[in-house]
Amino acid sequence: MSAFSFISDLEMRESVRRDYVELQACLDAKAWKAAQVLSGSIAEAVLVDSLAGSKKWTEKREKLLALGLDDLIKGAKDENFLTQNAADLGTVIKGYRNLIHPGRSIRLGESVDERTATICRQLLDMMVEQVTAERGKKYGFNAEQLLAKLETDEGAIETVDELWTRMSPHEQELFLLKVLPDRYTVIAERESWDEDDDVALMRRFERAYRSAFKRAPEAIKKKCVAAFVTLVTHGDGGSVQRHKRAFFRAPDLGFCEDDRALLVRRLVGDTSGHLGESDLMPLRGIGKFVMESEDVQTLASSIFRAMSQAKKDASRQAYADFFRDEYGLMAESARAVCRARLQALIAWVSPSGDMDRLAVLERLNTVVDHVDWEDKIPF
Repeated sequence: MSAFSFISDLEMRESVRRDYVELQACLDAKAWKAAQVLSGSIAEAVLVDSLAGSKKWTEKREKLLALGLDDLIKGAKDENFLTQNAADLGTVIKGYRNLIHPGRSIRLGESVDERTATICRQLLDMMVEQVTAERGKKYGFNAEQLLAKLETDEGAIETVDELWTRMSPHEQELFLLKVLPDRYTVIAERESWDEDDDVALMRRFERAYRSAFKRAPEAIKKKCVAAFVTLVTHGDGGSVQRHKRAFFRAPDLGFCEDDRALLVRRLVGDTSGHLGESDLMPLRGIGKFVMESEDVQTLASSIFRAMSQAKKDASRQAYADFFRDEYGLMAESARAVCRARLQALIAWVSPSGDMDRLAVLERLNTVVDHVDWEDKIPF
């Protein structure tokens, strides 16, 4: 049976899923009338969600919720969400559901029993399958279907751009704001891990998120950054770090104005304890947004410390390249702060006799304002 993933309203989707589980429980318990009532209720919810996305009903949700099954079937048929066959199935479900009324049951000589309840459930399944197919033709993938595709098909990541464009704006928003991040969290927090498969899947999700974000309308991008702000202000530290490393990138700050300084302070502040090479990815591009002297000092100190303490030339080069790129994006006032911090660090390291660290810092100080920004700082 469908998991009702085509239902775009998340609250309604979960409600319908619970109702379907209860429907099966009623059949198992031989509660035939309750089963037929739930079959009709689920059919109504499916049709309400289908119509809610159409232009005709976008501003009339309250009126839509008040419609009976007959009117919902007619409306869905008029909007081409239902084929004639599916509409007929819905009408039959309505007829069976109405048998719960004593007068109708007596008049028609029909009774509510296992046969009628089972037929109702079977008709509901058939109608939902047809609605799923029609919604797929009209709107393409929805958020949960795209997630499932990414999770079960390694090669789907190569076509995620195309699949993304086939989703409605509403589903695109759900994918970035809830469906993908929530599933990522579930995988990251589960106790039993498959080191190869789970890590590969999480990397696939990360890539899919950034690809989708890149193509998202500006309004959705702003909502994504606003969601990160909420996480920074109200979430636990582990959740903030996980989201930052997996999904957030410094250029996203361009889609945030009111809370930009807060995010910059958090991103830069996280470097003060330890700046590993893996921490550089979310920070690339932050130089453009670091304005406050305190933030510049923190970032510069973290980079210089990591660079001078690195044991491998490749690691030193990675930090040097990162500094080159961010320094090139900074305003002149921020560059001046960087130079001052570099000179202060040199003065602090000099008496220690640590000649290796001192040589790295002095070399950087020599070339910092003379390097061709298209080239590497040589380390």
